[in-house]
Amino acid sequence: MRIKSIAAACAALAALFSTSASATIVYNVDLISGTTSVVGQITSDGNTGTLGQGDIAGIDLVISNSAGSKTLTALNGVSVQGVDLTATSTGLFYNFSSSDNASFFFINNFSGSLLCFNNSAFLCNGGSHSAVDVSIASTSSFILESGNVEIGVVGVAAVPEPSTWAMMLLGFAGVGFMAYRRKSKSALMVA
Repeated sequence: MRIKSIAAACAALAALFSTSASATIVYNVDLISGTTSVVGQITSDGNTGTLGQGDIAGIDLVISNSAGSKTLTALNGVSVQGVDLTATSTGLFYNFSSSDNASFFFINNFSGSLLCFNNSAFLCNGGSHSAVDVSIASTSSFILESGNVEIGVVGVAAVPEPSTWAMMLLGFAGVGFMAYRRKSKSALMVA
C-alpha cells in the first residue's frame, strides 16, 4: 500500500515538473553580409505554420551596419503582415520570393533604428527588393535574400551536467531504499 502511495507521489511530482515547461520556441538568428548583421533570438509562442503578430513572444536582437549597432527588444515595435513568416518546431522562415504585396516582418525601436524582412513587393526602406533591411541612425543597409530562407534555428537542448545526473540517481536510489525498507519492516511485523 505504501509503495503505491510513493509511486503516486513520484508520478504527481513528474507531472508537475513536466507541465511547468514553457511552450515557447526560441529561434537563434545569425544573418550576416559584409558590415550588416542581425544576431540574437526571436521567441514565438510555440505555434507553427504561418505566424502573426500575436505569435511573437519576445525579441532580443542586435542589428549592425556601418553606422554602428543597436539592440531591439521591445515587442510593441513588432509588426507582422501577410503569410510569409512561418515556423516549424526547428526553424523560423521568411519567404523573400512571395508575391504577397503586403507581407512583411517589421521591428522598430522608435529611436531611428529598425529591422524589416520584406519580399520584393513591399517597401521597407524605400527600396523594392527581397532583403533583410537594417536601418541605424538613418543609415540603411540590407542583406539580399531570395526564396524561403531559414532566418532562425532552434538551439540544441542543453545536456545535464554530471552532477545533475548524480543527484537524480541519488534521489531515485533514496526512494527505492525507502520503499524496500518499509516493505521489509512490514514483513518482520507480520512474522
